[in-house]
Amino acid sequence: MAASIGKRENVMAPYMLQQTVLRGESTVAGADYYQAGNLLDQNNRPVGVFTMVTNTFSNVTNRPVSLNLDTGMLTLQLFFEAQGQGGSGRIQETMVLKGAPIFVGPLPLTPDPGPGHFVPPRQVRRANGSVSAATPLFASFITHHWSLTPISNSPTNTQFQLVIV
Repeated sequence: MAASIGKRENVMAPYMLQQTVLRGESTVAGADYYQAGNLLDQNNRPVGVFTMVTNTFSNVTNRPVSLNLDTGMLTLQLFFEAQGQGGSGRIQETMVLKGAPIFVGPLPLTPDPGPGHFVPPRQVRRANGSVSAATPLFASFITHHWSLTPISNSPTNTQFQLVIV
């Protein structure tokens, strides 16, 4: 199983994230943005799925809106499907990555529409962070750094490369 999902001597091969979901929703403090899709290995073979949630916060400073912070907290979770032993489709191993994103798109809406309303989604452009939790197969990667970069420079890019070092 380890070879099929890219683990080699505490070095992880890059993964591709192929986004199929992009949504936004207002919260009491700002907005949550959801991205999800397929997790592919370095040979473009599907090995699982991913979910990425970015929480942004509005009006956290007394600055004018145009000078307010445009950042958020990002949680990226990788769900690896079981390989072999008849495990088709079962999630066997996971990794949780925490980090800081850089966004594509405009600042969150002002004034705040109130919690639970649709807001235009904002795609993560780039992100960096560290592995914060993992199931046993990936436990040795906890505290390792990671980066997420787009495959192309298109503002509507839906494929990203994830590298864990």
